[in-house]
Amino acid sequence: FYLRGIAKIGEMEEGKTGAYPEAAGLLERALQIDPSSEVCEGLATLHYQANNLGIEITPDNLDKVKFYVDKGLESRPDYFPLLVLQAKRELLVGNTQQCIRLSAGLIMRDRLSFGIIHLLGVSLRHSGNYPLAIAVSRFHANIDPDYYARVNLARALFQSGQHDEAMAIFEECFQQHPEKYFARFFLARNMLMLGKFQESQKYASGLADGLNTRVLRLQAAAFRAKTSPFTVDGEMKAAAAADFDSALQLVELCSTVGDAQQSLQYFQLVLDKGWRAWSYFDWNPFLANLRKTDGYRRLRDAGMAELPAIRAEEQRIVRPVLVRLGIPPPTAPTR
Repeated sequence: FYLRGIAKIGEMEEGKTGAYPEAAGLLERALQIDPSSEVCEGLATLHYQANNLGIEITPDNLDKVKFYVDKGLESRPDYFPLLVLQAKRELLVGNTQQCIRLSAGLIMRDRLSFGIIHLLGVSLRHSGNYPLAIAVSRFHANIDPDYYARVNLARALFQSGQHDEAMAIFEECFQQHPEKYFARFFLARNMLMLGKFQESQKYASGLADGLNTRVLRLQAAAFRAKTSPFTVDGEMKAAAAADFDSALQLVELCSTVGDAQQSLQYFQLVLDKGWRAWSYFDWNPFLANLRKTDGYRRLRDAGMAELPAIRAEEQRIVRPVLVRLGIPPPTAPTR
């Protein structure tokens, strides 16, 4: 039951959304037979990936991740895969700095894995510390050039404004793994952001159904028409409450259709989710209408005022990791 359930998680990553309930049934049956930390890890991973892949993005899913992580750690408090999932959940619920601390702490305790290095890069990107995020993510992609390592590096590069290198990496990932979701999704999304509508549609046409795909198609329609009728539905609200990327996508969508005030309302949720990527917010074309509001400018001024202390703390936490892993420190200033 356990092995079949884990295989179904792999199918989810290939866009087969129907594999989620099948995996849940198999792994829950396995837990009844063997309530081990390994099976708890499988269930925690399942619900984390359902959220991460946009299959079922709900606060309830994040509660299930916490439940199975805590259950597994009861019997094996130092079980590394569950400690990684614990850090991942902190990122999803908006505790970005805590995720950075946990990830860096595991590395400094010699609890090394590609997954924890990847997570440190993701959390630094989410915080908007692009020089450190790119340094860590490039190191990861160089020593373990798998699909997700390269996609994460490309996301950091694109958000920091290094579009050509980012898009080349996304395209390479897509060509090597056309069955996987994220490279195709970000090619479609980023082409749209760059105003390349036909190229965006080429990639979007092959995307698996799901909330992320639906939001992207609404964005495409609105971005080309400049304004479009749109109502925030319950699924979008639940996703925004449970996932930091979904929260930003909702802000972008509201801004793109011209509803700057609703965009501003959800932008506060984005900040509550730990986003501190002001340099990205300042150029993101989906946020053009939001940036015109007084409310955005007030939030930006407050965010920029607190940023030096956040960046100093990140440097304090991550600098020993760079030394431990032999990563050259970035020369670009952190903003």
